[in-house]
Amino acid sequence: MLHDFLPEQRSRLLRGFTLAELLAAIACFGILTAIAAPSFLAFRQDQELSQAQSKVHHILRQGRDRAMKNNLPTQVSFRKQGDRLQWSIHPVGTEPMQWETLGYKVGIDGETTLRSKNNNYIIQFNHYGEVNGQLGRMTLSMKNTGRKRCVMVSSLLGAMRDGETQGGKKSDGKTCF
Repeated sequence: MLHDFLPEQRSRLLRGFTLAELLAAIACFGILTAIAAPSFLAFRQDQELSQAQSKVHHILRQGRDRAMKNNLPTQVSFRKQGDRLQWSIHPVGTEPMQWETLGYKVGIDGETTLRSKNNNYIIQFNHYGEVNGQLGRMTLSMKNTGRKRCVMVSSLLGAMRDGETQGGKKSDGKTCF
């Protein structure tokens, strides 16, 4: 209890912190924040990139499923509009009527190997859900991070898989596989 202390000790306990103690605590907090902030930002960017990759994978599956359901060749188109990545699913041979925004701060990387037509990256599925003779990779990247994520259509049957930046390069010079 407080009454067990001598008067000068009680006075010291009731005063609080000294200015030096307060400055030391603020300095420690500042140092810890400076160390943790870059790691946290890199973690958040990696999470956003992973979410975009999952969404692109889902969009491609949705295009394949729509082709089989409607018994109609279907195309999935991607484009960069300003600083946003947009996508559309529509019948082959028609122009996209409605573009949806992916909603993430990711860009289409130069390693993308999907066919390009009118500044759009496209992939087509026939009414069986198979790829119309084209395989490819949609590669996403975050600005200033060097991290990449990709979704690959890896078989003519329309099989898809996810990939990410790996150490080194493959024989084709690509880093996302």
